[in-house]
Amino acid sequence: MNKVQEIFWKILSTDKFNDFSAMAASRPGEISVKAAKDATAKEVLSVREDGSNRGTFVEVYLKAVGLGAGNPWCMAFVVLRLIKAAHSLNKFIPNEMPRTGSTVVFSNWGKKKSFFIKRADLELGRATPMEGDIVFYFFPLKGRIAHTGIVVKGGKNFETVEGNTSGGIRDLVDREGQGVYRKERDFKSLGLLGGIVRLPY
Repeated sequence: MNKVQEIFWKILSTDKFNDFSAMAASRPGEISVKAAKDATAKEVLSVREDGSNRGTFVEVYLKAVGLGAGNPWCMAFVVLRLIKAAHSLNKFIPNEMPRTGSTVVFSNWGKKKSFFIKRADLELGRATPMEGDIVFYFFPLKGRIAHTGIVVKGGKNFETVEGNTSGGIRDLVDREGQGVYRKERDFKSLGLLGGIVRLPY
């Protein structure tokens, strides 16, 4: 990274974010890590739509956040994976966590709770995606965060499992696909204002 790039990312970064002590959690919590491990199971990765945003398992995800068939389901996928992981560990997710199908609602809540780590802070080396982090992609044409997934392998070049996306492990971020797929991602994939939410549970 050259000096100009460093200045650019510092402008977009979290001013108070100097080290891990500024974060709500230095690592994802037990439920989040369990959700990531479960997301790589064959039966999870085999989920496909049967019609646009429809299908038996797709509708189970949507129902978990109070939505019906036909709605986008990438955020519902993440939320239900977290809920199922908590149940399997006999633990509870605090009621404050949104049970929502909206990437905007969830990511804004993460920002309010100081759980959100901006792409700029990742670029500056202040944090690295970890297994169990929830990744949020910013779409400039929409002017908002519009897709999400779960990090299943950390690092600067990380891997995710995402719902409502398309096949192809290294393709562009697709928020209108027909299934659950494993993806290889990097910081650029996040979009300028994307990032990760790191839950302490």
